[in-house]
Amino acid sequence: MRRLAILIGVAGIALLAAEPAQARPTFGVVNQGLLGAADFERMEEGGVQTLRFLVRWGLVQPEPGVHDWSSLDPVVAEAQAHGIRLLPFIYGVPAWIDEHENHPPLGDAYERAAWQGFLAALAHRYGPGGSYFAGGAEWPIRRWQIWNEPNFAIYWESPQSPRARRLGRALGERASRGGSAREGRPRRDCGRSRRPALGGVST
Repeated sequence: MRRLAILIGVAGIALLAAEPAQARPTFGVVNQGLLGAADFERMEEGGVQTLRFLVRWGLVQPEPGVHDWSSLDPVVAEAQAHGIRLLPFIYGVPAWIDEHENHPPLGDAYERAAWQGFLAALAHRYGPGGSYFAGGAEWPIRRWQIWNEPNFAIYWESPQSPRARRLGRALGERASRGGSAREGRPRRDCGRSRRPALGGVST
């Protein structure tokens, strides 16, 4: 039995028209290995509502212009079948960007354009109106976590460019104030919002 680590734990969420005593808990997990159908069945049985899972850029886009969705499509399909919302955290660079996976893709215009292109490809496939759901029921991903714990050197290469250092400082300062590092307001696409969250900073 694969281990599922508690991501969100139990958090009271006040419903708009409910008394405080009636607030419902929210449960989320993060997987520590490959997931199969049985894992999603257990999550549904346990009342899990959100799954945070890793999207590795280098695995999904092994070379420029080539996308391999085989590691992501089954996760989206099983989550949809079991009513579990997904929170992907997108991390790492492919070898054609840098030999170090924890290299922030901010060093030059080529890196930034490649990174933005990959994020757009993910949203166009799995976001609202995404090509993955063409002709079928939609269960789109609406929240995306950009990178993972950039305040740890193991995930955020040093030395860094001035641009990367500024982003890292901003994420750290936001986390120290007790919130998530969110990038501005939700963007609109096809009349529905996407909410990117930056960093997933560990405190």
